[in-house]
Amino acid sequence: MVYTPTVGDACQQWGSLILRPQGLYISLNDAGKVAERVAEWPINDVMLAVVTDGERILGLGDLGAHGMGISVGKSMLYTVAAGVPPSQLLPIALDVGTANEALREDPFYVGLRTGRERGAAYDALVDELVGALRARYGAS
Repeated sequence: MVYTPTVGDACQQWGSLILRPQGLYISLNDAGKVAERVAEWPINDVMLAVVTDGERILGLGDLGAHGMGISVGKSMLYTVAAGVPPSQLLPIALDVGTANEALREDPFYVGLRTGRERGAAYDALVDELVGALRARYGAS
């Protein structure tokens, strides 16, 4: 009852709320160097990555990179409900653009200001991310 409206509101306002990185942003511009981006995360013993591409956020539609609030919010649930230490969670926003034109024009939008990628480049980025996470943190 609290999660959906609270996290949804945070996602809608993410660009004006964010004070410091809350997770790892991987964008289409990182293609070919996702492992380098994953290596920048300062924690070496991540147990769980929580990934979103921000396309379908709690009935609010495509919020693109502002979907990071979902990864952060779900990470909090894993801590509270499952006892996973927050330091062992890695929230990730996969920034592949957004179909939300108003958001792309918002000066506070933190993501790529392009239409959403849905093709081969999207699939390749997801595969590269999974490979980079497995290489750094293991398959389980």
